Amino acid sequence: MSDHGAIRIELECQVLCAALRRSWVIQDFEGHVKSCSQLSQLFPDLVTDVGARVASETPHNYYSLLNVDHSISSNKVVVAYFLAAKKFLRQHNPRQKRQEYYELINAGFVLRKPRLRLSHDMIVSRSELVQKRIVHPNGAFDPMISFAPQEQVVAAPAAPVVAPAAPAVPQPAPVQIGQSGQFVQPVPGQAAQPVPQIPVAADIAASAAPVAPVPPAVPPAPVPAPVPAPVPAAAAAAPVPVPAPVPPPAPAKPVEERLPAVIELLKAARLIGPTEVLALKNQMRAFPEVSAVDLLLSAGYVTDGEMKSVQLGEFLLGQGKIDIGQFCVAMYDERMTGLKMAESLQSRGWLKAD
Repeated sequence: MSDHGAIRIELECQVLCAALRRSWVIQDFEGHVKSCSQLSQLFPDLVTDVGARVASETPHNYYSLLNVDHSISSNKVVVAYFLAAKKFLRQHNPRQKRQEYYELINAGFVLRKPRLRLSHDMIVSRSELVQKRIVHPNGAFDPMISFAPQEQVVAAPAAPVVAPAAPAVPQPAPVQIGQSGQFVQPVPGQAAQPVPQIPVAADIAASAAPVAPVPPAVPPAPVPAPVPAPVPAAAAAAPVPVPAPVPPPAPAKPVEERLPAVIELLKAARLIGPTEVLALKNQMRAFPEVSAVDLLLSAGYVTDGEMKSVQLGEFLLGQGKIDIGQFCVAMYDERMTGLKMAESLQSRGWLKAD
């Protein structure tokens, strides 16, 4: 497995898990639902008991059982488990409260394993969100309420800049001209006298000329309406052809997503089921640069030895030396008995030793 793919997947999972547990503690329902929804798309095989059992059964919260914080590390889980087990053994008899003692053991085991812990967090979170009527009780993380948008801080508008007032400029006194055309000195405190207007020669000539009367407007002649041409009787009786209805186009068939050969072979050998295939599809969309082999190994669906056998079986199938049934039997032998694929094929006589 390449280091780049392993580091990328590990970082993405750590960020989403930290966001889930942090929003769980501070009661941030919007972040809680979003984190659970993204994790359920990447790891749908970790969320079980969907349907009516979600609302009827309430899973145990192992963090409260061990009295630890949600962000506790795996090493501190072991310490908290031993302290809780000693306290339980001092106060109770395990034979009388066997179920409670088994729950305590499960809590210490589950919270130490990253995948089991993530599955526990998602199942318990979904149960609490359903009880609070935040998500639908159908098993999916679909919110039933609309979260209010976050308030945005709007900066106060800046005060307008007021320019200083310009100094008042004294207006000059109006100039007066006498009837003889001479300049008259204005007297302070006395209102200016209106100056009589001198008639212009053009104005005098215009006032003396007679004004010709304007003739009345003549209305336009009416335009006769067009007379339609007579339609023959045969043409009037002929029926108007109605276009035939166009059938709607047939719906396009959904294009099935093609899976890598290693996933198809593991699916045929029943080593992974539909839930694991759905998880791998979502992970391939989220991490397109990570190969399918890296995703299979990081999820723990197969071991390194089994992956090598699958790649060998892919080569033998391509060469036509075995069929898919023989491949499935050899993979079953390897998982159940530990016998390698090449040895199983040779012992059954399906592959000749070269």
